[in-house]
Amino acid sequence: MIVKQAPRIVLLWAVLSAVLLQLLYASSESSLRTALAQQLRQHLFLTVGEGYFNSSGDTANDATALQRIGANLNQALAGVVQPRWYSAYGQCSVRVLAIDGVAIEGATAAASFAILLPRNQREREFVIGYECEPRYRTGLLLVGLLGLLFWVLYRQLPAPMSQAHRFWMNYLLAQGYQGDAAFGILRAFGASQLRLGAEREQLLQQLHDPGKANFGPLLQLFNDARVARFNSHQMQWLQLGLERGGHEAAIALAEAEDALMIDLSTLSVNVHGLPVPMGGTPLFYYAWYALRRKEGEGWVSNPPSNRPDLARGAELAALMERFGGHGRAINDLEKGGLKAKTLDQNRSRIKEELVRVLGESLAANYLFEGGRGPDGVLMRYRLALPPERIHVQL
Repeated sequence: MIVKQAPRIVLLWAVLSAVLLQLLYASSESSLRTALAQQLRQHLFLTVGEGYFNSSGDTANDATALQRIGANLNQALAGVVQPRWYSAYGQCSVRVLAIDGVAIEGATAAASFAILLPRNQREREFVIGYECEPRYRTGLLLVGLLGLLFWVLYRQLPAPMSQAHRFWMNYLLAQGYQGDAAFGILRAFGASQLRLGAEREQLLQQLHDPGKANFGPLLQLFNDARVARFNSHQMQWLQLGLERGGHEAAIALAEAEDALMIDLSTLSVNVHGLPVPMGGTPLFYYAWYALRRKEGEGWVSNPPSNRPDLARGAELAALMERFGGHGRAINDLEKGGLKAKTLDQNRSRIKEELVRVLGESLAANYLFEGGRGPDGVLMRYRLALPPERIHVQL
């Protein structure tokens, strides 16, 4: 499914909370200093006369008077800051630390700023100190509100799609799906579930039928633990099974033994767990080749065109007669023997039946391989399937 990255959201919330808290306290302190500077500038201008200051660098200030003025100012500043309920800082103490280079006795502070005031033809520096207690509940309230906002966004906004989600979204849209419908299908799958590999992606697109709306079920099938273990050969059988029936039947076909089963008592052929309808005479030739393959190498050479094989003809005729083969075919074999033309014709008919049901690729393992015999003249053929995968029920 499309998973929202909760740890990333929490990390982002924590980082933004730290940044906002820093900005909150920094901006509150800056605002406090600006407000104090404006308020104190006017107060100092009215209360501190020019006579306390020298008019040049050669004359000293009246330090005693400035000390007294500073002490009086500090008493007056005791309650100058009245924080509001939402302020980032609570109680603040403000005091004058120095006046034009004259330090006020006993006045200390954690932070300070300067106010320049024109007095007696020169700019005089008043150093104002302050200390404030942080009000943590304001910061916690801000962090909590930010967390609530993130939670609402996390609940309401869809998770970002992975590259795999975007790939299949574009594919479904190109197939005529509406956006909501396509998203509804893909949201149930994780990115890893959508990365099927080139071969399986191609197979999925081949099997997908927008008219049947089978994309979602096919994705579920391809993510089935059993199907995930299939090799390329098994996937071909799965495809064949899906074209013929339901998902469970297709999985069973892909998992079936890669074997040939011929039951002469019922005149039936079963390939890899799949019944293959086959006419009587080709079925007997198929069974005869299978029996020869089980005996060993299984090579059967085509007789010369001018000399049919009477012994093998009688052998095949006896097999057909035992299990109800066609009378005319039996009679031809008994009287005329086994001919190369007849062998070629029945191998072709066997191939037609297998290819019709299995397709060229899957049928190949159950067909014939051939080449020149030891004499270098006559052609010989045998079943390509190894003996241990061939079962003939007599």
